[in-house]
Amino acid sequence: MYLTNKYTRWYYSIIDNSKTRILPKETYTEKHHIVPRSMGGNNDISNLAILTAREHYLCHYLLTKITTGIDKVKMFCALRFLNANNRKSSRVYEYIKVNLHRGPLSELVKQKISNTMKGRPAKNKGVKYPFIPRKKWADDRLVGVGSNGKLKGKVRPRLDCPHCHKNIDEANYHRYHGAKCKSI
Repeated sequence: MYLTNKYTRWYYSIIDNSKTRILPKETYTEKHHIVPRSMGGNNDISNLAILTAREHYLCHYLLTKITTGIDKVKMFCALRFLNANNRKSSRVYEYIKVNLHRGPLSELVKQKISNTMKGRPAKNKGVKYPFIPRKKWADDRLVGVGSNGKLKGKVRPRLDCPHCHKNIDEANYHRYHGAKCKSI
């Protein structure tokens, strides 16, 4: 299942260490699937390890080094989710998790959150966003502007400069040519 390399040894060393140690109750911990569920692992006690935040991050990093093919892609996705706020190292990840951890919510707090959220539509469920057509200018000549900024099927009006007698596009005339000729 996993490649045989130094990273595999490091991975199992962290897992084995977590199974034999006893952490103080106030230590922030995370559950980790030894064989990830996306690779056929399950939620049995034998497949779970209790890791510190730093160990958990390191294990996911090591999983990217000891898998191949589609499993490697899945492990990179899992690592990306852990690294969602662009944390650069396992120490930074641990620091954020430990300092943000406030323990489980009390039943009273859970009930207040539940009452607040009742009746609200879920952010990602059943919302149909209306189609908003591209804004069209009131001026006829700007309708049909393509992605490259050129007009499609429309021709801009052209003006004759009274000073130099050149026939110029109206937009360019007012912006550049008219200022040079001083005849506007």
